[in-house]
Amino acid sequence: MIRHASTRRPGTPHDLGFSLVEVVIAMVLFAFLAVAILPLLMNVTKITVQNSELVRAKSATQHKIASLQRDYPSNTSVQVDASLPAGQTRACAALPQGAGTEEDLGKGLTLVTYAEACPAAFPGTVAVHASVRNASGDTLTAMHTSLRVTQ
Repeated sequence: MIRHASTRRPGTPHDLGFSLVEVVIAMVLFAFLAVAILPLLMNVTKITVQNSELVRAKSATQHKIASLQRDYPSNTSVQVDASLPAGQTRACAALPQGAGTEEDLGKGLTLVTYAEACPAAFPGTVAVHASVRNASGDTLTAMHTSLRVTQ
């Protein structure tokens, strides 16, 4: 008895695997999914880089403000320097006045620190500003504080 291909029973060795059409359709579906997800992954990467830059900027600004507050403590019992008596701060003139100072943080970031004018009478307070700019000049973060000065 001769059997024809149309009378084959499912599950026989001749019916195992995927046809070429099924494989091509699956590949096209995976390609559509990849094209849909690719812009999302690129956007996530861009946001991660921006967040990393903001964290570096914020950290540098906080570090600079903390450093200035150590040199100009508000607590009068603190001795800033062995050459200064307790309660006396560094000279107000030592603060970056006018345009201030710029410090390169690398990767296109610049820390800018400046103080407003010294007071006419001592002790007094001086407003100090610290900010970080990126390579295009945009300010990423800014912090302000008032420092007590005694000379």
